[in-house]
Amino acid sequence: MFDLELLRVVRGRDATVPLGWLIERADERTSWVARARDAGCQALHPHHAFIDEALAQECRAAGLELNTWTVNQRARAEQLVAWGVRVIITDDPAAMQGIAPSSAPAAASHLSSCVTDAHDATRAVEGNLSPAPAW
Repeated sequence: MFDLELLRVVRGRDATVPLGWLIERADERTSWVARARDAGCQALHPHHAFIDEALAQECRAAGLELNTWTVNQRARAEQLVAWGVRVIITDDPAAMQGIAPSSAPAAASHLSSCVTDAHDATRAVEGNLSPAPAW
């Protein structure tokens, strides 16, 4: 969800629902982790262009999962996984085959990796969790 205030409302109504803050702009970056924790989020979802190793370390120290979208370059995906990014959404799943925590020994002890297709993410948001069609 992009709206942090709405995430706070959801948290106030249900303390058990997992929350993640989607970030599409780089403003106020220095307080992303603190603001996400304050809103009761378990995850931070910035666009991959905003992620660097320092942000990944800050998320890890705060106990936040770090997930991102839309990564279509394998080298960038490998870098993100090495830093501890747990979920990568891509338009090119074939290019991401084989990227896993085992290819990033420093990160392997605390993360799992998931590469998904953007169409699957859209269906999930729309509540249609039926099996993916053969594109």
